[in-house]
Amino acid sequence: MYQSISPIFKLENPEILPPALLDTLKELHSQYKSLKDGVVANYIPKLTKLNPDLLMICSVTTNGQIYEVGDFQQLFTIQLIAKVFVYGQEAHLTPLSLMDIPSVLIIRW
Repeated sequence: MYQSISPIFKLENPEILPPALLDTLKELHSQYKSLKDGVVANYIPKLTKLNPDLLMICSVTTNGQIYEVGDFQQLFTIQLIAKVFVYGQEAHLTPLSLMDIPSVLIIRW
């Protein structure tokens, strides 16, 4: 189930990569794969056609290494992806931990 594809770029110094990144992604996938909280946004037609049990996690490092786990060979529709970037921006700019902020406020960002 867990696989990794070849990196886009070969690194001259691969030791600069976090050695446990793929293991961490596998652990996160395993931890959250069975999560059934929430509902599919039925106002987005393409989302209603997808299997809600699919989960993939992808991490791309700044030097082009790609790490993927889970259902990454399955095609996904990406909806509301801007929320991830806004969340990251706020996490960077907000002095207090986002874990202290109610999720309803995070969704509004």
